Amino acid sequence: KYDGPEGGTLLDLVEPVLHEHPRARLLAVGPADDGAWRRARKATGGRVVAVGARSGVRDILTAADLYVESRPFGGTSAAAEAASHGLPVVSFAATELEAQLLTTPAEYGATTIVGAGEHRETLGRLIEDAQARAESGALARAAVVAADAAWEPGVEDVYRRALASEPAS
Repeated sequence: KYDGPEGGTLLDLVEPVLHEHPRARLLAVGPADDGAWRRARKATGGRVVAVGARSGVRDILTAADLYVESRPFGGTSAAAEAASHGLPVVSFAATELEAQLLTTPAEYGATTIVGAGEHRETLGRLIEDAQARAESGALARAAVVAADAAWEPGVEDVYRRALASEPAS
């Protein structure tokens, strides 16, 4: 989820933001503190922390201000969990096609940003503007609540249509 081509990893996207916003920190659940993650921790004076795998993240999400989706591959369940905590969820796509195919959809609370410059600007604005974070987080949470509410009726509809259909040849 975190290793990829140079220029396309989460660290590649977020490290410049951390240098522009010295009060910001990145806490990454999943990667271990080695390789690029250790280098980033040292380069940012300890503001990048890779905690490795964890079985629960509720305490981390409760303390967080925003959720930046992993890169080059994100995860809809993790993004939705962050959104359900009222966190703004920011996902990055290098192209419009990638945004359509590989990122967490808005139904799970994510705001997908196409282009590294706009991604940096969005993260910077959310870091600096508590009101923007609150508004974005509220929209993300509402999206997850709506998706959850639509789940059961959607499953029932699939079963209803399957029962009404003829056998396939």
